[in-house]
Amino acid sequence: MERFTQEAFDEHSRQNPLLVLDDVLTRHVHQSPSPILFAYPRADREGGDGDYYETFTAAQLDGYVDAVVRHLVQSGHEPNLGRVVGMLGNPNLDWVVHLFALSRLGYCVVMMSLRQKAVGLASLLGSARGDAVVYDEATPDTADLVQGIVALQPPTSAIPFVPRSVYTAAAAVRNTSTPKPPRFFFPREKQTDTTAVFFSTSGSTGLPKPIPYRHDDMALSLFTSSLPLTSLLSWPSYHGWGLGILLGTMHAGKTCYVMDTGPELTPGALIEALEAARPEFLPAPPYNVGLIAQTPRGLACLQAAEYVTTGGARLPDELGKYLVEHGVNISTSLGSSEATRNFATSMWRARGDPEWDYVEIPPVLRPHILLDPVPGNAPLHEIVFLRSFPGLSHVEEGNVFRTGDMMRPHEDPRRDTWKFVCREGDFTALSTSMKVLGVPFEERLRASPLVEEAVVVGVGRTVPGLLVVPATREEEEEEEEEEEDGDDEDDGERFVERVWPLVEEANGVVPGHAEVSRDMVRVLPRTARLPRTDKGNVMRQRVYTEFASEIEGLYAEEKRG
Repeated sequence: MERFTQEAFDEHSRQNPLLVLDDVLTRHVHQSPSPILFAYPRADREGGDGDYYETFTAAQLDGYVDAVVRHLVQSGHEPNLGRVVGMLGNPNLDWVVHLFALSRLGYCVVMMSLRQKAVGLASLLGSARGDAVVYDEATPDTADLVQGIVALQPPTSAIPFVPRSVYTAAAAVRNTSTPKPPRFFFPREKQTDTTAVFFSTSGSTGLPKPIPYRHDDMALSLFTSSLPLTSLLSWPSYHGWGLGILLGTMHAGKTCYVMDTGPELTPGALIEALEAARPEFLPAPPYNVGLIAQTPRGLACLQAAEYVTTGGARLPDELGKYLVEHGVNISTSLGSSEATRNFATSMWRARGDPEWDYVEIPPVLRPHILLDPVPGNAPLHEIVFLRSFPGLSHVEEGNVFRTGDMMRPHEDPRRDTWKFVCREGDFTALSTSMKVLGVPFEERLRASPLVEEAVVVGVGRTVPGLLVVPATREEEEEEEEEEEDGDDEDDGERFVERVWPLVEEANGVVPGHAEVSRDMVRVLPRTARLPRTDKGNVMRQRVYTEFASEIEGLYAEEKRG
């Protein structure tokens, strides 16, 4: 794979001057045969007849986009360079077609997550100065979300997606002898410098905030997020990394297979999608990789990919080691929406190099990144973008942007490679002014087949505590049923007994103030569902809120003890 260098990017820029988002699609329209750029699970795939995916060529997509543009213009939505609109729906064919159609009209599209509540989406749209939400009526609960946004952010208007039956029919009957409407309504030199999309912060610690990407920023995002290989997306493409993968794969003329991310992701669904697609490049959140890595079919899918890379969170050390030992070309990548790109990866290392978890920052970017030592937490360093970082969309006090990503340098000082350890928000601040890093406990417990999830708590307390959700695997449930001869408290005690050796292992690698005592472990019901982001990461602040009574009970028992 080609290393990201300034020379490579300059050549990419020469080949693609004045890039606008629409070029991702239109650069392939006149190729023969038209390449398949997008694939999505068929609605009738459950019956087992035919192909798992429905595929769409560049020419088909271009025709659909033109049809939607014409329909919107006829409905009174004129081309308007810089108009800001939100887009809400499950990222399927309709979503992709409308993204290109809105961009072709000159609109800036605010990427909206279905996991956000109306108050967060209304705040996001208002901060971006948007005046409408374009939405998919067929996506469950979307209409209610839009009603809430409109009520909270007047005078926002609601614009339903053009139905698929309408735009496919219009594209099919289009008279090719009739002159087409202009491909671009605006001069390229004007559009390339305008905002193409707004991504947002996750909203896990407050209301989401908009992050602008200009059309020319998209070139960086496409070039650094994806590879010229077929790929599969298992998380929503309204996120920066997801959209970068989708558009980058399409820009390269390769097929991007996109999963239906509406239902909760299951190991069976991911394996089925991978077996049908057999992608060469598999980017994924660590949570998704962990779902299938320990099963024979899932491991075979990972082994079949030329590249597997994780991002958005930390892949547990034990899982990464397991994958390397079983022949998976696993790597990790770091990116930032504010930086408009991926900026570090371990994909460059030689085949067979076991250090999958140490990323390298490309030399062209290294002078613009500060690895700032974290006071009192040696050897941790925080990634800080300097104002000179190319494409940086946001700076804070001091003309820098602090990412909150905590890294550890390689033991060999001659190697400028770094291991991602945690996010700043992964620290739990005790009332004693000491900080506890939950990662050692959470990773060790999550690696066990006994445990579904674990979260360290204790903000503002004198000692840390631990919430644990038992696994819901069928064999584990059967084992528990055999033991059900006591009350819930007895069941909890038995479970703590079984996982306590794992907690002790974690206690052995953390400072004394961070150790978790046995009476500070609270077992939650198997049915407990911890709030997660679209990438599968646990949202700590919401855990503290939604499980406040359980946390209070844990510390009440600690006081009585």
